[in-house]
Amino acid sequence: MDLLLPLQAVTKAKLGYDPVEVHPEDMIRFAAEQPHKMASYSVSDAVATYYLYMTYIHPFIFSLSTIIPMPPDEVLRKGSGTLCEVLLMVQAYEVCTEHHSKTTAVQLS
Repeated sequence: MDLLLPLQAVTKAKLGYDPVEVHPEDMIRFAAEQPHKMASYSVSDAVATYYLYMTYIHPFIFSLSTIIPMPPDEVLRKGSGTLCEVLLMVQAYEVCTEHHSKTTAVQLS
């Protein structure tokens, strides 16, 4: 397998879609000599990227946004340490809220 074509390899493996492949060293020459092939490659690349995003990335981002109370764009901008910290704070808050709601008040005489 050619390591210069990882998007194509992932697309074949995950989506079962065989995109148009053009080796990077041939792109300039093909742009001048075979513009239709380069247009097909461009569309194929865009389709592969879109479907990989919609199939794997998009649901993951919104899943994270569900368990971490942040908008999706914030989830994408934060580092993994910050996301873990926020998730731990949410879990601690939920445990604390549940714990306090189950306690009974002590009456002083």
